[in-house]
Amino acid sequence: MLDTLEGVAARIPTDDTGDMLTDMRTRLAQVVDLYADDSFGPLLASLIGDAQHDPSLLADFLDRYLKPRRADAVLRLRIAQQDGHLPEDLNLDDISDVIFGAVYHRLLLRNGPLNEAYAHFVVDATLSGFVE
Repeated sequence: MLDTLEGVAARIPTDDTGDMLTDMRTRLAQVVDLYADDSFGPLLASLIGDAQHDPSLLADFLDRYLKPRRADAVLRLRIAQQDGHLPEDLNLDDISDVIFGAVYHRLLLRNGPLNEAYAHFVVDATLSGFVE
């Protein structure tokens, strides 16, 4: 199952248009669209649940699925930071966790829609106060 999810999620583009907020909104909208898909989201949620009780599966999930995607997001934020659009002392790993954590919250608890409007809200609420 991890192989399938990994292959599908790898298709999410990581564009750098020079506008970090737009790039992050687009990226997160594509992620939530994928996670809202009935053929992907429930499988990912199930895998995350199973990984809570299986240390080997958790390690595999983190190494193969989560870390590469997180690294791509942090890289885009780092470029914005190097270009002077985000404060130098901003912890990009923490910001990435806040952004994607909101999505995982909705994925796992199904307590609200996973849609483009939510993705844009999360990015704007998380980053707009930091953009220079």
